[in-house]
Amino acid sequence: MITINTEAELKGCLFELEISGSFSSGGSNRYGSDEPEWADTTIDEIVAPDGRKLSPRLEHALMSKYENVWTEQLIERAV
Repeated sequence: MITINTEAELKGCLFELEISGSFSSGGSNRYGSDEPEWADTTIDEIVAPDGRKLSPRLEHALMSKYENVWTEQLIERAV
């Protein structure tokens, strides 16, 4: 499990968030492997810094706007 702390803005409101995700990787360009190296993350949970869950509507809106950014940040944190 990988966790990042971040801020996100939505409709003029700033939210402090803790994003947790799962990381997986595989493949290799070494040792004669023909499978390219890859890494992937899945966002498992988004909560406020005090551990409170977000409403489903707010979580969906934030994911629509920031999912790709958070996924990249989780990968960078894991590697």
